[in-house]
Amino acid sequence: MRERRFDSSIYRLDYRRHFRPDERTNPFQALYAAKRAAVLDYFADLEPRRILDVGGGYGRLAGPLAERHEVTLCDISREMLDEASARWSGLTLVEADATQLPFDDGAFDAVLALDLLTHLPSLEAGVRELARVARPGADVVFDSSNASPWWVPAYPRYVGWRPWRLARTMVGGGVLPEWRDTVRHDRESDVRRAIARAGLTLERLQGFGPPWTAKWQLWWTTKP
Repeated sequence: MRERRFDSSIYRLDYRRHFRPDERTNPFQALYAAKRAAVLDYFADLEPRRILDVGGGYGRLAGPLAERHEVTLCDISREMLDEASARWSGLTLVEADATQLPFDDGAFDAVLALDLLTHLPSLEAGVRELARVARPGADVVFDSSNASPWWVPAYPRYVGWRPWRLARTMVGGGVLPEWRDTVRHDRESDVRRAIARAGLTLERLQGFGPPWTAKWQLWWTTKP
């Protein structure tokens, strides 16, 4: 796997400018909505749980979940947390780096991480940290961006309708050229390996994207 520099400053100070999943101009708006709905639907009828949303931004998951569950929203960006505070009530907000979560082992009944792992320097370390703070029997739910780039041609707006950017993005595993130092996409085999090494059990896998290959994969795991 390619080693890369990890610069967290963009996530602390400026990521909200880039992360606009609900805007209609976003080529992946429908996929973002479908991923979010899958998680919210699962937890909608469960008994109240202690849930940690890691890298949860401005609370797209945590806010609705807090209507039924005890939810802690953790993010590296104070800007994101301030927006979450203005949008939602009932959340515990924690500013922290996802690679070193400030929580005890086994502290939560469920751990969520959507749109997070692609930004961390190590896939395996990221999954391992999510597993650490989950209690035995907990759900650990996260997504990954697919390094098999065959989903890219289905979203020409993603590359600005420019053939040269399409080619470079395909070669880069679906990562836009300007994001290669801060974003990583992962192969399914690598995610499966990370899950096993973290001691998690894979329950099911959901794909989101064109029918021939997923753009995102949503991994539903439990901690034995």
